[in-house]
Amino acid sequence: MDLTLRSNLTTIANLARPLGKRLLLIKEDAPEMSEGGIVIPDEAREKPLVAYVVAGGEDAIHLDRGSRVVFASFAGTEFTIDGHEVIVVDEDDIMLVLPSLGETK
Repeated sequence: MDLTLRSNLTTIANLARPLGKRLLLIKEDAPEMSEGGIVIPDEAREKPLVAYVVAGGEDAIHLDRGSRVVFASFAGTEFTIDGHEVIVVDEDDIMLVLPSLGETK
């Protein structure tokens, strides 16, 4: 995880705290270019289903800040906090916990 993302996660965590069994996530960016080098316009990009955990509610499963997760495709409520696009999902909408980028387990 790069330093900018880590800083964004900390900033957002200081601004908002989810309640109950909800998790606050920041979505991983969808690729802007295909593997073949074709630029993908915003309208044609797939909706990312991978996100980083910012914070969890007091009753939510414990996931460390910065954990990469896969969530259900129509889950959550999206909005902006301090210029950052975030999504709040119920813990039941988390389907997988992925290894962090660069982690080899």
